[in-house]
Amino acid sequence: MKKRMRRSIYALMIMLFLPGCEKIVDYYIGFPQQPEITVEADTDQLNVFGVLRPDSIGGFNKSFVFVQRIWPALDFSTFSILPDVEVLIESVGEDGTLTAFPFPLSPPDANFKDTLYRPATGFTPVPGQHFRISCLHSELKDAYGELIFPAVPALTENSLSAAGGRISLSLKADSSIEMYDFYLKNNAGSHFIGRELSLDNEDLPVILYTNQPVEGAKLRIFAYENRLATYIGNSNTSLNFNKYREGFSTLDSGYGVFGALNFLDIDLGPVLK
Repeated sequence: MKKRMRRSIYALMIMLFLPGCEKIVDYYIGFPQQPEITVEADTDQLNVFGVLRPDSIGGFNKSFVFVQRIWPALDFSTFSILPDVEVLIESVGEDGTLTAFPFPLSPPDANFKDTLYRPATGFTPVPGQHFRISCLHSELKDAYGELIFPAVPALTENSLSAAGGRISLSLKADSSIEMYDFYLKNNAGSHFIGRELSLDNEDLPVILYTNQPVEGAKLRIFAYENRLATYIGNSNTSLNFNKYREGFSTLDSGYGVFGALNFLDIDLGPVLK
């Protein structure tokens, strides 16, 4: 039985790495065949990377929107933010009323080191809030998207423990959260230590390992709603890293993503053994 399993694994590896077997791999694994690469492309589309966050710095919310024109397949000269896009975030009330939050283009300053579309006024998204984005350009097609802001991650009672380089916890089930990222924050900086997908209607047990000092550290848990989690998990994934990827989007119109994250910070000191 073990020999048969090894042969199957070897056969799959051969199919993955032999160019002549690409059609077989595409068929059995479900990845599309290599599309034809041409210079021509539908470049009158907007490519959006928008993320809503709950935290602020210097009196301004950290939410941002990056907007560029979609690239032709063989031209990488246009990777720059479009400076003339009207970006509008609207909160949609239960009765359909809209509250508008303009996101003007903001140059680098003492708080932010990049040029991005950021909120011009007080903006404090809360869990369960419904948001809509509109990106309008005089010469390109409009881009639209919607989301529901996710909850703050919540631990199940008495589930957190830390010993040595091992951290154990359990997260309460929450339908607004699709994926979690885990970072250890200590004097040496912030260190990514794990990623987990949420379970359907079940608490999520998590065990994390790190070679970083845990004493005096904090654990930050990022929670992503569905669209941002889908974009992160799929936009840069491929079996063949030289393979041209077709455009990927979680927007209702245009390319890219309009997503949101929430987070929880935990002091690990009280639970260290």
